[in-house]
Amino acid sequence: MSGRLRVMVLDRRPEGLLNCLVCILLVICVPDMAFPQEANSGEFHSGGSSPTGESQGAMEQRGIQWTFDLAALMLSPGMAWPVGSNWRVGWGIGVGDDVLGFMAVGGNHYSEPGWWSYEDRDGATDKGLFDLLHAKVFARVEPMAKWHLDIGLHGSIFIHSDSSDDDFGGGSSVTAYVLPMYGWRHVKFGPRLAAGYFWGCGGASEFGVKVSPLILRVSFG
Repeated sequence: MSGRLRVMVLDRRPEGLLNCLVCILLVICVPDMAFPQEANSGEFHSGGSSPTGESQGAMEQRGIQWTFDLAALMLSPGMAWPVGSNWRVGWGIGVGDDVLGFMAVGGNHYSEPGWWSYEDRDGATDKGLFDLLHAKVFARVEPMAKWHLDIGLHGSIFIHSDSSDDDFGGGSSVTAYVLPMYGWRHVKFGPRLAAGYFWGCGGASEFGVKVSPLILRVSFG
């Protein structure tokens, strides 16, 4: 099992960083080149219309939004309720993890070679941390039709392996995360940045920052 996990995460850091950089460039630098611009998106609308062409009354009458967040070997359905013209609150559950994800900052046990460690490393290589199950609660702001920003808490049960042992170690984590997304009405994408504590794996308890470079969201409602 650990061999398969190591093969799965082998050399994913350069690919993950490349995906993250491409995503950030598309979302921040050249969004209008990445996606077709909505008609009249930059024009002033009279009669109570928002810059996205959606009336304030229609925004306030929005119903429940169902979402499916997808990544390589991850599926996370969720739902969110409107609590204002631009805000929602919600929750989600899921299985699996983004295999391109990596621990950008870690301590002795969870830090990955090539990224940052605030403690002396334990010397093990081929590290891999993979969520089996996870749950989240969040607030979602929707300033424009093309943009979503999730801010929330994410808890998971994970497995971890490295070159020091052929067996998986288990653990759990609780992190705060931000997930900016950009795209069309029903399909968006973006990177997730999560910071918090990771417990387990032989008593290791460390602060870590985990990056998932590219998450795809399909939404309805």
